Amino acid sequence: MTIAVGPRKSGAKAAWRNVMANASVLLGERAVFGLVNLAAVAIAVRAVGLEAFGAVVLVHAYARLLGDTLRFKSWQAVLRYGALPLAEGRREDMRRLIGLSLRLDVAAVAGSLVLAWIAAGWVAALLDWPEATARWAPWYAFAIVFMVQGTPTGVLRLLDRFGILAAQHAMSASIRLAGATAVWVGGGGGEALMAVWFAATAASGGWMIWTAFSLLAARGLTPRLGGRWRALQQGFDGYWHFVFATNLSATLSSGLTHLTTLVAGGVLGPAGAALYSVAKQIADALSKPAKLLSPIIFPEISHMLAQQRRKPIDGLLLRALAAGGAGACLIALVVGAAGETLLVAVFGPEALSAYDLVVLAAAAGALSVWGFALDPALLAAGRAGQSLAVELAATAAYAACLAIWLPAGGGLTAIGAALLMYAIVVFCGRLTAVWAARRAWN
Repeated sequence: MTIAVGPRKSGAKAAWRNVMANASVLLGERAVFGLVNLAAVAIAVRAVGLEAFGAVVLVHAYARLLGDTLRFKSWQAVLRYGALPLAEGRREDMRRLIGLSLRLDVAAVAGSLVLAWIAAGWVAALLDWPEATARWAPWYAFAIVFMVQGTPTGVLRLLDRFGILAAQHAMSASIRLAGATAVWVGGGGGEALMAVWFAATAASGGWMIWTAFSLLAARGLTPRLGGRWRALQQGFDGYWHFVFATNLSATLSSGLTHLTTLVAGGVLGPAGAALYSVAKQIADALSKPAKLLSPIIFPEISHMLAQQRRKPIDGLLLRALAAGGAGACLIALVVGAAGETLLVAVFGPEALSAYDLVVLAAAAGALSVWGFALDPALLAAGRAGQSLAVELAATAAYAACLAIWLPAGGGLTAIGAALLMYAIVVFCGRLTAVWAARRAWN
């Protein structure tokens, strides 16, 4: 029995139209609620001050770092191995795949929570956290339960339900804005703001997880959780190699941001962590299309490969590179023309010292926008090992730059320069790997 997700026409043009249709949903929502999130941060800084907001940033980064370190990118496995059984209507295979990925998510959450409690005191001492930050870090880590959303996210992307993912972000941003405003008006402190950030994560993440599994139940695809690991994995060749490679690659990538926040706090104090967070908010808002479009184009390439429609992939990638290049140029124009004004207007004059970091981080983001389709192409083609190799090389370059420039007194500018070096290595490495891999689908 076929499990319908909507018709998929052949050809690069049709695939690109589907990418753009889903992108319009996500980008429109993110454009609006990215500004809402930015407003929430701006109000939060004014409500509790830069130091207290920096403590919230540190605790949130600690939870995200541990959650991202141990979790598997199970959504990528759902897309990589789910496209073919979905197209062929193999219901039981889909149930096994989803159950296997869900098991990985549960194991990752459990391990992350244990590690969060064990490591909190050591990390607080190492980075010289204020007492309140150290006290709340292990409790805030329970937000990891709602951060590890790999399987539900993969299900929604495979079923073309990107509107639900957009609604989750909208919910999180709205809760943060309302909560930060309440703290500002009511005179609450850093702990009240921390509760707001936790509530936004828990409410939006919990709703998305519940919605995804409700959709599965309606389609008769409830996850099969019973049985041995090997029995669930049967028929998905290379599954373990794929999930471990993508997990390590994703850990290096996402952990980089959270670890940099902790390093900024350790070297420059909570105010430094807050300024880094402010700069990243602006840079991420500009480069957000890369993070949104990569998961959108991934299922398109996966469906093409699953249905033996390989030649159109080149056309799809060329369209993606052209669109990404245009987006990168737009980011450069915006930052060059209005970056400094935007920084002061939103966060106040004290944030001006982060301007060089904003420029460098935005340049790194522009490169990620340009190459947003490269890593999905590698993963859809089963080249997770090459993706990991690129990530390892980029992380090594980032660490070397940071180790050289930070002790020399580079401060926030050193962090920005290291981020740009990381982005350059990632872009060049992925482009080279995709050029080599495309021979397999031509």
